[in-house]
Amino acid sequence: MTRFGEVAHRLEYGTSEKAFANSNGVPTLRMGNIKDGKLDFGNLKYVPHECPDLPKLFLEDGDIIFNRTNSAELVGKAAVFRGKPKTFTLASYLIRVSLDEIVASPDFFNLAINSNYYRRTQIEPELTQQCGQANFSGSKLASSIVPLPPLAEQKRIVAKVDELIRWCDQLEANLATAQTAGAHLLDATVHNLIAKNGHE
Repeated sequence: MTRFGEVAHRLEYGTSEKAFANSNGVPTLRMGNIKDGKLDFGNLKYVPHECPDLPKLFLEDGDIIFNRTNSAELVGKAAVFRGKPKTFTLASYLIRVSLDEIVASPDFFNLAINSNYYRRTQIEPELTQQCGQANFSGSKLASSIVPLPPLAEQKRIVAKVDELIRWCDQLEANLATAQTAGAHLLDATVHNLIAKNGHE
């Protein structure tokens, strides 16, 4: 186990520059872009290219995006940015964490901090309320306790989780297909019964 800040070489809040729907600017990730441990690039807003926080707050591939302020159940949600460097930035209610990838896999740590165990033991005891919203500061994030298996083991765990997710997705698709087939069979059976009774 280690402190999260000990495997990060950069941990900083996003820009407070106001973002607009005008796409003639730099796309800015916001709280709503983090969904189920991944980034959703829909409904983007943009800050001007002249934003004073740039280029410092341009995202790099592998940065972890952490939601620090929101309703209590959404604080702590995180995702990994996978994209072209220096094309996106992030809003002030988010924290960007750049890991030392010699010892830390962003995908592994994203799994770790999105886990129920991390939330229950590290986030919930430290949440504070401000202006009707819950908050988990960057200093608390840096001091939180995270697992640190060897890098090869981190990557093995990520690969295994990805495999299990694919298996679950396939199982869900198969169940949906079976339910659809069952509904069609039921409809055909009811139709045949009605037709039969109508001819008696």
